[in-house]
Amino acid sequence: MNTLLIKHINDTQKKMGAYLSLLDLRYKNLCVKADPVALLPVTVNTGHQELNLEDVANVSMPNEYQLAIFPNIPNYMQDIIRGVFEAHPEFKLEIRDTNEDRKNQENSQKEEADKEKLDNEEPDMNSVLGLDDIFDEDSDETKYLLYTMPEVNKDRRDFLNNGVKALHQQCMVRLDGEYAAGLKKFSEVEMYSSEKDMAEARQDLKDILDDVKEKANQKLQEKQQEIEEAYRHYLEKTENPVPNNPQEKEQDQLGYDVTKGFRVS
Repeated sequence: MNTLLIKHINDTQKKMGAYLSLLDLRYKNLCVKADPVALLPVTVNTGHQELNLEDVANVSMPNEYQLAIFPNIPNYMQDIIRGVFEAHPEFKLEIRDTNEDRKNQENSQKEEADKEKLDNEEPDMNSVLGLDDIFDEDSDETKYLLYTMPEVNKDRRDFLNNGVKALHQQCMVRLDGEYAAGLKKFSEVEMYSSEKDMAEARQDLKDILDDVKEKANQKLQEKQQEIEEAYRHYLEKTENPVPNNPQEKEQDQLGYDVTKGFRVS
């Protein structure tokens, strides 16, 4: 095939792939479930320089609907809060303490262990005196940020579904535009190519368009499924509310090791 035709095909394929990647990124930033990728646009202004979030913090995902951010330096806390708010004002923020989380978990574990002890067993004096429960609860170094994704009620479900369909349609229009531009470029070199090469080039470009559109459709379906799952999660939560007991609520939310994080990048 003519090298110019091959070049035009590759160029058009790259542009179509870029639109598909853009659709994927926009879907990830239209947050339904927690996804660390949604934090990539976050920048942190420390007063001296503008940094990426990955330069000043680690991130973990406690569950499907929460993201935990651990500042490398306590002084970055407020700067990170501002940066995340600018990118995702819809996130619900809680400032938590890793020591307090561990204390609640250990207290719950001790209660379970105490129930299993025999009545005539001698008590652990360290436990009785509270010597094994020493936490530096006031230290800024143990504070972290816990962000919860907004709940998907009926109104938000409708809003999200309309949004993902609009983004999908926008992607389709751009793909059709790149396809038309690619065909136009073919016509510019038609005099230098055989009819067979032209036919193959047009078919290759059509196959690329169909493939990218199929992937875009799949991304739409996956996002719509994610929205429906979040909506069902909301309904289940409202039908079966979290216990009023603060300790039970704490255990329900914090069944994970907050010290284990991963880089945003």
